[in-house]
Amino acid sequence: LLIVCIVTQSISKEQLEVIIKKISDIYFLSISPWDFLKRMEEARIIYYDTSSGEVYKFKYPYIFYYFSGHYIAYHLKDEIVRQKISEMSSHLYNETYGNIIIFVCHFAGSKEVIDDILLNAYCTLENYDTFDFSKANPIFENIKEAVDALVPKTISGNEEVDENKNRALTKMDEAEINDGHVDKGEETINIEVSEKEKDMAAVTSAFKTLEVLGQVLQNYPMAVVGNEKVDIIGEMHKLGMRAVEAIIKTMGYLEEELVDFIITRATQEKKVVRRDQVVQATRKFIAVLISVMSRGMVHQVAVSLNSDHLLKAAQITFEKDTSISSKLIYIDLKLNCLNKVDYN
Repeated sequence: LLIVCIVTQSISKEQLEVIIKKISDIYFLSISPWDFLKRMEEARIIYYDTSSGEVYKFKYPYIFYYFSGHYIAYHLKDEIVRQKISEMSSHLYNETYGNIIIFVCHFAGSKEVIDDILLNAYCTLENYDTFDFSKANPIFENIKEAVDALVPKTISGNEEVDENKNRALTKMDEAEINDGHVDKGEETINIEVSEKEKDMAAVTSAFKTLEVLGQVLQNYPMAVVGNEKVDIIGEMHKLGMRAVEAIIKTMGYLEEELVDFIITRATQEKKVVRRDQVVQATRKFIAVLISVMSRGMVHQVAVSLNSDHLLKAAQITFEKDTSISSKLIYIDLKLNCLNKVDYN
């Protein structure tokens, strides 16, 4: 029942009858499908939905997430379950999949599940290097050039708009900031994303992966031995920094919208703005966004380790790493999460 719902988020009367009969045969029980449905509806576990066909759905999403996670955690050896874990782990940007995996880890605390989540997270971010705060990033210059190409030479006119957009697209291609089209899947749970959305999906997956792994480490401090814990924390750090690289690339998609917004707002307010002011304002806004989101990813890694039981493992992990990002995460963990800073 749960595996069917994970795919379609609903189930028909006919499907329910087949499943209940199978359960009756396996456990030598006499279960009435109609009695089962009545009790489930009275308990407000499921409800009958006629808006999208005559199907049954779970009344509340987190009931569905909870029981799905429980079922999967106790059936890890089933091939269909293992396939579903792999699929969900590689699409954690999907809210349904992300929440189910959190409950799977809550019930299982399995190193095997953790490895699967990390592997799929890296596959999602395989095109990105780990961001290094000590090195210049060429994409900043690419964004500046693209912004400069987007802003028309004469703010009051629109005769150069098409030409400027074509120049901008060329610059975006050079910066590997490519446009795409939405290709929706046929399933109710849509896991397909356009080329343009892949970067943001990768960032969302990274946030969810850090949340999932953080909950496992915090809730089950003895489920993973020390050396493995250090390795996992190190991988979480690398994953976070890859996500920062993806964040920077994603910001390039905002260029045209920001330019249009700034020019439109200035025109509506009947302000006279110079071209260089629009360019500067757009660059500044993108820079602030990148700074805030990068800071957010650093904090997300720290929050994922927010437990006194993980401080020793975190200390060992980050003291071995000489990068600026490791120092930022470690001081954030001690200062903002655990209040363990020696201010002297």
